[in-house]
Amino acid sequence: MNAIINAMKKTIMTTVREVATARSISDVDGLVADVLAKLELGKEKATKEKSVKTESVKSEGGKKRVVSKKMKENFLKLEGATEDKLAEIIKEYKDAAEVTSFDAFARDKLGLAAVEEKSKKEAKEKKPKKEKSGRFDKWTPTSTKLFKTIVEESGGTVSDELKKELVAFIEGLSDEDYASSSIQGHMRAFVTTKFVKKEEEKKSEEDDEDLEEIDFEGETLSVGVKSGKIYRTVDEVDTLVGYAGKGRFKNVKKPE
Repeated sequence: MNAIINAMKKTIMTTVREVATARSISDVDGLVADVLAKLELGKEKATKEKSVKTESVKSEGGKKRVVSKKMKENFLKLEGATEDKLAEIIKEYKDAAEVTSFDAFARDKLGLAAVEEKSKKEAKEKKPKKEKSGRFDKWTPTSTKLFKTIVEESGGTVSDELKKELVAFIEGLSDEDYASSSIQGHMRAFVTTKFVKKEEEKKSEEDDEDLEEIDFEGETLSVGVKSGKIYRTVDEVDTLVGYAGKGRFKNVKKPE
């Protein structure tokens, strides 16, 4: 069979050379090699055979099995692992018909127990959900600013202790009372209890001072001539709502 193939190659090579020479083709040898390759009588055949062998190192999905640097480093940490064994096992791993993972394959070859693989979802530590301890758990910049405004409007000053008192006030509300208003509403109720009512009680104990009416944001209010306290009068009852020069009334001046 080889004698027949060799005779064919010789005839083809001679014919091609004659034709190439007659047509003044410069690269005669290249043309001969291309023709033999197309007829699978040259180096191309050897290349195809090598390609077929390469397929054996691919997995069933068609992807080439690759042993990464990290996989090699993990292998060398195993008991009994050496550089020589690594090279040997990599070759066997690539040539194996069926494998699951390089780690499992390598452990089996080294006679070590397989490690049960966990999914990424299972391996990831679940962070416990932070349970709310109460109705008002965290002071945000917004809630802090709102509380500060409400307190200063009533002539008070915000402090950490006052914040704690507000939280205790809110926590102490019944479910019905808590649901009846927003956090802002509860803040105002607390401040009224803490400051306004005390000022009203103090005012009733003192001699009445002269009040002057002012127009503020379309509303008629009264200002104490001496104290600078600002009141809202509803049904002949004066309610302290702030101080001249403070909070929302910072632009209001005391009467002279």
